[in-house]
Amino acid sequence: MCVNELLWHALMQVLRSSEGRELRATHQENVRYLRGKLLEAGLPVIHTPSHIIPVHVCLAVINTDLLLVSLPRLMTASLVTN
Repeated sequence: MCVNELLWHALMQVLRSSEGRELRATHQENVRYLRGKLLEAGLPVIHTPSHIIPVHVCLAVINTDLLLVSLPRLMTASLVTN
């Protein structure tokens, strides 16, 4: 087996395990938390059922600065820790 196949099999084992279920649950909590914080901040969040949280952006520089200043720990839901 090549390295990619070994990594793929290891990844699948983790995802199918109780650890994988815990990781998914944590990720879903983080997405809900992030979406809530974005909505609280008054950002125009588009609701979707996925983990992707689209936000309407008019002036990207201004919106990026807003996120960096007011929500620094929320840039990616997968990195959020409560």
